[in-house]
Amino acid sequence: MQAESAGAIEAVVVAVRGHAQSADLQRQALGTLTLRNADIKTKAISVGVIEAVLAAIRGHVRDAELQERACAVLGSLSDVNAGNRTKAGNAGAVEAVVVAVRRHPENLFLQQSACPHRSEVSAAATTHRSQVEELEAAHRLERSTISATHEETMAAAAAAHGAEVAELDSAHCSEASAAAVAHAGECEVLRRGDTHRETSRG
Repeated sequence: MQAESAGAIEAVVVAVRGHAQSADLQRQALGTLTLRNADIKTKAISVGVIEAVLAAIRGHVRDAELQERACAVLGSLSDVNAGNRTKAGNAGAVEAVVVAVRRHPENLFLQQSACPHRSEVSAAATTHRSQVEELEAAHRLERSTISATHEETMAAAAAAHGAEVAELDSAHCSEASAAAVAHAGECEVLRRGDTHRETSRG
């Protein structure tokens, strides 16, 4: 049975939304959608078919047949109507199709279903690559900055440690020198005392 009237299409949308966890039901429901003319497509969009299809795509990314049928519906909506393509694109259709095409490259029917979005898919892929390259460059810069900061911190810590060691060495030398002077003084006092006692005996 094919869903060709606005009421039937709305029933399919309700079924898809109401049974988001059932890939089998969603696969069957999407397979019944027949969008033969511009009027039916406009009515389908008005009852939320784009959003329902995208929810099915995102909820069952591993189901190649479901992805194929969902992309076919999106392709049917967008094949001749730039306005419909814009609405689908604004809802995230291009990104969803990109994911489906990349995940199931062996499915020729899916690849063909994505054809109405081919230019948008290509542009999205290019944008994605650019974004990935920008993120990688930013991460490299961040790692470089962190490394430089770490090296500067280590160098500063080493310099501070060196200064502290030098200060301790200097203080130790000063204490040692003072102790030596004090000891020499004590020895001189003792020596003079001994000399005085010897003189007194004589």
